[in-house]
Amino acid sequence: MRFYSVLFLFFFSVFLLTSGGRIASSDETAFFLEAQSLVEHGTLAIPDSVVSNGVYGQDGRFYVGGGLGFTLIAMPFYLLGKLVTTAVSVAPAVEILIHKACFSLTNQIICSLIGCIFFCLCRHFGYAARLSFFLTCALLFTTNLFPYSKSAMREPLLTLTLVLAFYFLVRYRTDRRSINLHGAGFSLFLLINTKVSMLIVLPVFAFYWLSIFEETRRSAFPDWRLLKNPVFWRHSLPLLGWLLLAAAVILTVNWIEFGSFFASGYTSKPQPFTTPLFTGLYGLLLSPGKSFFLYAPVTVLLFWSWRNFRDRFAAEFIFIAVLALVLLVLHATYFAWAGDGSWGPRYLIPLLPFCLLVVGARFHFILEQSGKIFKFAALLLALTGVIIQIGGLSVYYGSYLRYLGEFPYTRSFEDPEFMVKSHFVPDYSPVIGHWRLLEISLEKEWAGFQPKLALEKSRERLPVKDPATLVYAIDYWFMYAKYAGIPNAFIWSALLLQMFFVVLFGAWSLSAIRKDRSLVG
Repeated sequence: MRFYSVLFLFFFSVFLLTSGGRIASSDETAFFLEAQSLVEHGTLAIPDSVVSNGVYGQDGRFYVGGGLGFTLIAMPFYLLGKLVTTAVSVAPAVEILIHKACFSLTNQIICSLIGCIFFCLCRHFGYAARLSFFLTCALLFTTNLFPYSKSAMREPLLTLTLVLAFYFLVRYRTDRRSINLHGAGFSLFLLINTKVSMLIVLPVFAFYWLSIFEETRRSAFPDWRLLKNPVFWRHSLPLLGWLLLAAAVILTVNWIEFGSFFASGYTSKPQPFTTPLFTGLYGLLLSPGKSFFLYAPVTVLLFWSWRNFRDRFAAEFIFIAVLALVLLVLHATYFAWAGDGSWGPRYLIPLLPFCLLVVGARFHFILEQSGKIFKFAALLLALTGVIIQIGGLSVYYGSYLRYLGEFPYTRSFEDPEFMVKSHFVPDYSPVIGHWRLLEISLEKEWAGFQPKLALEKSRERLPVKDPATLVYAIDYWFMYAKYAGIPNAFIWSALLLQMFFVVLFGAWSLSAIRKDRSLVG
């Protein structure tokens, strides 16, 4: 437990160092306003003049809809912001920035938990501690999960709950303890209450549960005769109980907000699945602006690793393959398949841990045979991923879209030329464009130009007088502190302290991995 505490602190210290301490996008603001309304007014209704991604309910008020999970998880961080502004007297416009900065800590905690759970999962699959640590760092710091650690979007929580549910079922397969079924059930409860459309993955989990129920069976496919076995249903009660509770919560919230059990923020919108399947698949997998492999280069190793994983873990391989297929088809046909505006294909972020787990099997195999070429390729791809993510960390994705002239939107999502430059033209790919904009921003910073955070209370989404000046802002908390006029001595002191903790907890984690035999295994 001590090791995992240090590991968590290492991940969290990195995320805190690279954080932005801001909330800007409409999705992030909607979740913030929902948490704010729950705390301040005891209601899920939010103001209808700040963001447009919501619908009017039966009482005429404006609701986000679609799942409460992230808002409920993030509420303690909003309360932390309230506590800070209660203890320290600040101007009203600064007060809301502090509330948002604390709210934005949510995903830094969640991503740190993803790292710890994924490390446990790798160890459970028999991977050595050093390999597990490499895979975990590759997941957190070389894929587009990294920039989302500084966001207030739902994808990190969806990733955590998917991985947790899978981890607990894998644990159950080993020890047959019902507590693991409760863990898997609660994870699925939180998953579908975070995003209702994730109901689509429940059959995939049901298939896997059937395939692992009988300990002595070697087939990766389920024995459908189990559905007639009362013992199977008795053992399934923990999972079924949590899923029934999840359904009850979703239906109750729908009734309160929209006056119907089966109405939600999604059902009131136009037909959402209008993108041709192959267009969406090309965009998500191969396009220069949104390719899954481009934003997470280390996942390219899947093509050399899947056979090793399949040969050792057949049932788990089928689970991951079907899960990937379901999520790919779902989001490839969605009218906003790219998840704009965002860094990379954000709807596919929950697949990243499973891809890295598969890559680990090949790594484990070639490490036994000292495969130097594969190890070199993995390190090179990981380094490339770090370089790509620095662009995403340093420039806010909305800033690049404004710089490119693709935001505010001038075309509808259904238009084939919607954001065509940033999606499909290599020279305008955000992977390149963020670095170009960062270079321009650094040149302006060196020349003495910097955005001014002149605050005013009236702008609730972005409480600054001239948001256009933020196009050239460098997206780190210490730069925003500088723009706001906070003394350099304070900024440098905090920054050096954070760097110290990154080095301290990183060295401590590596030392524990090298010395602790129970970890190295």
